[in-house]
Amino acid sequence: MPKSCINISLLVNNDSKSQSFEKLLSQTISNLNINAYLDIVNDENKIKSLGVSNVPCLLINNNIEFEGDFPSTSELKKMVSKYTNQTLTNEQVSIHHIQISDFCNVLAEPINIVILERILNSKCCITSFEVFNDLNIEQDELIQRLKEIKCAGFITGTFSLPIKFCSNKINVGIAKILFSNLFK
Repeated sequence: MPKSCINISLLVNNDSKSQSFEKLLSQTISNLNINAYLDIVNDENKIKSLGVSNVPCLLINNNIEFEGDFPSTSELKKMVSKYTNQTLTNEQVSIHHIQISDFCNVLAEPINIVILERILNSKCCITSFEVFNDLNIEQDELIQRLKEIKCAGFITGTFSLPIKFCSNKINVGIAKILFSNLFK
């Protein structure tokens, strides 16, 4: 089963200071041994569309953690760590609890449920975004949502060209069992 996953977006300029911080962020993620999607955003229009006025900016699970100045290494570690379940002991939280939490986080968004339903109801792997055209969401947002669904373990595949993603029948089966046991 996958570890709990967090989504991290670093909004930066294309300069050497930003590149150095990208390396520090990647190293911090690795040192904390967490499962994370790291998205580096340096397109001005996309940054503005996210409602951010100052770069650099760090978004973790869509929450702004800092904006304007790079944090120290220890501050960065604290920011990232608070999105992991490392503060709880093994006796309190099992891998099953983490998995249920990951599933619930994705399923908390109704549009994610619609996207997941289409994938689960497909008779074969999806190789085009056309199946989602009627949802009226931008391709960038769709890809981000697919990454979240994949991070929770519901699907497998790639979202860069050529795209191909399929339901992860094993994890879907696990979700059915976990939710069934939770609500018995």
